[in-house]
Amino acid sequence: MKEIRILILCLIALLMTMSTVHAQVSFIVSSPKAGDTWKIGETKNIEWSYSSPQAVSQNWKLELMKGSTVVGTIANNVSGSSKSWVVGQYAGGNATPGADYKIRVSHVTQTQINQNSGVFSIIFSPIAQKVKAPTQPPILQKTDPKQKVRELQAAEDRKRTNRQLALKSEVNKLVQKDLEITKAKKKVEICTSPKIFFVSSQEVYPGDPVYIRGCGFGISKGMVSISPLNKQLEIETWVDGGIVGKIPLNITGFADPKAITLKVFTIQGNASAPSENLTLKPNPEIKTLSITNPVLSTACGESPQYIGTLYQVIHSNQGNQTCQGIDTVFQTLQLKNNWVFNHFSFDVGCTKVEILSSVIHYTKTDCNFFGSRANPVQNLNLLVGKSTIPNIQIDWCVGPPHRPKYFESILMYGLDIFIAGPAGTNYQ
Repeated sequence: MKEIRILILCLIALLMTMSTVHAQVSFIVSSPKAGDTWKIGETKNIEWSYSSPQAVSQNWKLELMKGSTVVGTIANNVSGSSKSWVVGQYAGGNATPGADYKIRVSHVTQTQINQNSGVFSIIFSPIAQKVKAPTQPPILQKTDPKQKVRELQAAEDRKRTNRQLALKSEVNKLVQKDLEITKAKKKVEICTSPKIFFVSSQEVYPGDPVYIRGCGFGISKGMVSISPLNKQLEIETWVDGGIVGKIPLNITGFADPKAITLKVFTIQGNASAPSENLTLKPNPEIKTLSITNPVLSTACGESPQYIGTLYQVIHSNQGNQTCQGIDTVFQTLQLKNNWVFNHFSFDVGCTKVEILSSVIHYTKTDCNFFGSRANPVQNLNLLVGKSTIPNIQIDWCVGPPHRPKYFESILMYGLDIFIAGPAGTNYQ
């Protein structure tokens, strides 16, 4: 009988202890609040408050619920009154976007002591807001405009070099022929003042070799002026009956061909009459045409990015649909000063985005289910050599029809425009 009384007293003490704990741990979950919208990948605080400070030492379990179903455990054995949470993550998985989520906070051992937050929504975060992970946003592996300018300029320089080598060969033949004629003559023509009989080329570019045939030049090197440019021929060889020189390469800054004449000055200062007119043409220079303030479609309601230093556009479907639109990346332009369109480079790439273990991963994929639906270069190549460019529009689509909708698909493209024109002039 004594043992029964002792057992009854113990049970009463236990019930009193449980009721005391229950009274101490009455609380509410204050964050998230009803109607809140939290974005996947962001860090938010789950917060709850107590009616008694003694309950701070209690251990709590945090669970993510969708409706009345437990999705997964967010954290176990949490003390205090708040817990930071990477939105969407739970033990063993990641939440999908939805509008009927709750957080349940419950006592670790006394599970009947629990409270739910207000109903809140989880959405997929646009790229501009969610990139807080160590990995960087995707960069399109595209044509390097500066490198392309160097390549195109090198191609033009090779053309110039080949032309000048051919001219040099012709000059050498002319010089050799004149030497043979001079040797065969019994009497050499003597001029009391310099005279120009012949200039090897009637059309020249800066850097081109030139041969002047005449007499009375003297055996000591004088000077050949280029009028009206206030320049001098770069002399290579000088004899009494012939001069070999080169038009200076640094003659730039003119758009239209110029009429020039050559005049020989002996070392004594005697001058010849001007040669017949020669036509001087400018060497070509390659530049990139900057794309500024493109008009980008916001068909998905997203904020498309334009990285001006890379001439790169980024579109996102925000993980919930297939989107398409038209971007106007360049407005009609008329080039001036004999500049023309020389080359167009268009690059396109695409990625998908997954959130795995708190890190945002950008995975390169093929473009068989999203990407640009119209490569503009096919039509733009018809503009090579012309001075007027129309609006350039990119017809694009992006979306993951073959993947779960909570994977975000990103379309990237880059367009580079290269122009050629007279060296040292402006195209506008």
